[in-house]
Amino acid sequence: MLLRSKYTAALIVTALLLGACDSPKKAALVPATQSLPVAKNETPEEYRFADFEEGFVQLIPPGSPEAKVRNAKTTALATKQGARTDAGSYAERSGDDYIDHSKSSVVQGIASIIGTLSKKNGSAYGGILLITPSGKPEGLDLSEFRTIRLTLGSLGHHTTLQVRITGMDDQAVFRGCYPVHTVTVTSDPREYAIPLTDENFPQLPWCKDLSLPIGQTLKAVRTVDVQDINMPEKPKGETRVEFLTGSIRFTQ
Repeated sequence: MLLRSKYTAALIVTALLLGACDSPKKAALVPATQSLPVAKNETPEEYRFADFEEGFVQLIPPGSPEAKVRNAKTTALATKQGARTDAGSYAERSGDDYIDHSKSSVVQGIASIIGTLSKKNGSAYGGILLITPSGKPEGLDLSEFRTIRLTLGSLGHHTTLQVRITGMDDQAVFRGCYPVHTVTVTSDPREYAIPLTDENFPQLPWCKDLSLPIGQTLKAVRTVDVQDINMPEKPKGETRVEFLTGSIRFTQ
């Protein structure tokens, strides 16, 4: 038995030596107490959240009675990622917000949202916005990314836009509690990089009862919203809104 054991051991050593000679690269020996390295899933350099398709999607026939209702959502925009956007408007008093869905479209990847905000009925606040969903009902985990990059511009009366990232808290969405970052833009659309920090997305004063740090929101992103909330300065004035939104990316 001893002879056979020595013979078997010799064969094993010989096979190992032959294998080493045949291999183009030498493999390092791993001590018995050392674990083999496990490959980790590396976060990509960027995630393309939205690239807008040309044109628009017709939701309601233009000549139908439904299309004649004020602010009727006759059209929507689509992204190459498979999501469908929701353009909308709101104001403190009914009749002080209007969005022209028939003129909203995408040209060369740039979405144009057109409407008006007024104080004719006494509204102190209002807004026109473009909501771009993640396309995931459970939200999209983007917590590994550090910056959001958006192509933005404005052809309306004002040059400041707000960017909001929403999560899965329905109450926070309904109350408008997810933090916003204000960007000053130009008439020529260009890309703006916004670091994803609590300083850039601070808690809103009317939502102190809800804790919505951006790091938490990024774990399940529902939408990225762009809005113009600039009301007219004159008591009965009207503000023309036309803002531009291009590709939306999350990057390292």
